[in-house]
Amino acid sequence: MFKKIFLLATICFSVISCSSSPGVFTAEESAKLLANNGDIKTVIDNLAQDQLITHHAKGIVIAVVTPEGESYYSYGYKDVEKNEPMTPDTLFQIGSVTKIFTSSLMVRLDQQKVFSIKDPIKKLFPDKFHPVTKNLGDLTFESLSGHSSGLPGEHQSFTMIGNTLSFLWTGENIWKTFDEKDMWDFFNEFDFGTIHSGRYRYSNVGYILLGNLLNYAVPGKDYEALLEKEILSPMHLKDTKFDLTPEQISRVASGYSGDAPPFMRAGRYMEPWVIKRGLRAAGSLYSTAPDLINFLKMNMGISKEPVQMNFDVAHARRTKTPEGSVGLGWFIETLTKSRREVIYANGIISGYTSFMGFDNNSKVGVVVLENTMNMKNDIGKQLLDRIVYNYNRGLDFKLKGITSSVRE
Repeated sequence: MFKKIFLLATICFSVISCSSSPGVFTAEESAKLLANNGDIKTVIDNLAQDQLITHHAKGIVIAVVTPEGESYYSYGYKDVEKNEPMTPDTLFQIGSVTKIFTSSLMVRLDQQKVFSIKDPIKKLFPDKFHPVTKNLGDLTFESLSGHSSGLPGEHQSFTMIGNTLSFLWTGENIWKTFDEKDMWDFFNEFDFGTIHSGRYRYSNVGYILLGNLLNYAVPGKDYEALLEKEILSPMHLKDTKFDLTPEQISRVASGYSGDAPPFMRAGRYMEPWVIKRGLRAAGSLYSTAPDLINFLKMNMGISKEPVQMNFDVAHARRTKTPEGSVGLGWFIETLTKSRREVIYANGIISGYTSFMGFDNNSKVGVVVLENTMNMKNDIGKQLLDRIVYNYNRGLDFKLKGITSSVRE
């Protein structure tokens, strides 16, 4: 019974591709337009308008970074009821994009020799933690981060089943009844049977376990403090936070239903999910397009900020997926038009959809943030594909208007 119910949950939370409406440029039309006059804004406008009209998005921020610079474009409303327009510095919950920051922290601690990503996770087991599943401790940190641990996607309980069914109609937080103690009890007492690691299986609970284990990596520093010290602060990601200041709260976009939840009317306000401590590593950071662009620049090696970290470790292919491969949190996929292998992450959480991705060869990156819960959202990959296609053909494509000062 558990398997059938959680299959339903997996379907509801999986990002699926969608076909373009008749008004959207084809890849060939976009390529021709870009090659002829470098009018990237026209291509971005076209993709954004389709998302606003066809997929009922309330507001979108799109950012592009290349070796020439960066640009930000905003559409629609930050808050429909208050008639507040979207702006590039608007904050969004970024859902599972949070996992990339968790895996980056893990890589950072590996490079500091705190532990190895190939170590068994029992190296950081807290005292008195003796799980029923005997080989749980033999899983590696790498397998938790790379979705190859074999652990289930969500908490396996009748409470989670009830929460998931409620979400389908109301959009309410499926994790609302769980806290850190509940998760430790789950990992300690639930019999996972013989865990078969090594094959791809997307797992939120794997990241929750990883975040809780990182609490014990450095004495006196829990996961959140370590993330701030090792990743967010040195990378100057001032708006990437779990807990916001009053000023940041004033910049948070209101979230709305879209094609999800499936039985909730599109366009309704959705309360942000409040994720309790101990569960945050899987998906509850807030961030902005400028912060995520800065993070992509560091991953691509084009940032002016000196960061002592080998990002390539996280980008390396580790496990096959139906669409390509997965690294340490990052997904790796060959795009349709450019035929280039790109690295990306996406997230969906109550009222918000997010994407960040890049091509490490051309050093082109794209961020798309939306304050609507739309699973049928692939404009980030579409845009990245169109730009990279032109870059790699060597056409006269100057990315006109790409400057760090552009705010539309």
